[in-house]
Amino acid sequence: AIVDGDLEAASLSAAQSALLEKDILVLSLVEKRPSFFQREIVIRPTMRQIENVFQMCRDAGRISTDLEVINHQVSCFSVCCDSRYIVVVPLTDEGYGHYWSATDEARIWELYADIMGDPAIEKINQNLIGFDVPFLFTQNSIRTRGRLSDTMIAQRLIYPEFPSGLHYIA
Repeated sequence: AIVDGDLEAASLSAAQSALLEKDILVLSLVEKRPSFFQREIVIRPTMRQIENVFQMCRDAGRISTDLEVINHQVSCFSVCCDSRYIVVVPLTDEGYGHYWSATDEARIWELYADIMGDPAIEKINQNLIGFDVPFLFTQNSIRTRGRLSDTMIAQRLIYPEFPSGLHYIA
């Protein structure tokens, strides 16, 4: 127990006290970390949150996005335009059924297609050119236009002797 920031030694063993002090130190460090480490990741967004993050990306002039695919279908994708607010848009539920109504899912794909097709919006992704762009076109008829920033290609150009997968560069 903690009383006014001090350990209540009478009720804790030495080992418990040491662990608690370590936990307090870790919590203290976490609370003092710079703001660029603080993130909000929304994994069960509302339609309003999805619309808002797409508008934020449009206003910022860039979108960082990534597809996750199961059985040749997009199961979810992420959307952000800065590192502090990320929205993961699920398209399938835990049983691989539809997460959204047909109307809502159509609206989500419309928002996604609009921003991916906008030549004024920069698109940022790992393996964007090698996977996401061709997949979106062949599976969802979404044309990607505008500046493409592919971190896998960038890694290969800057450090050709090192691996370029996310398992290495992240």
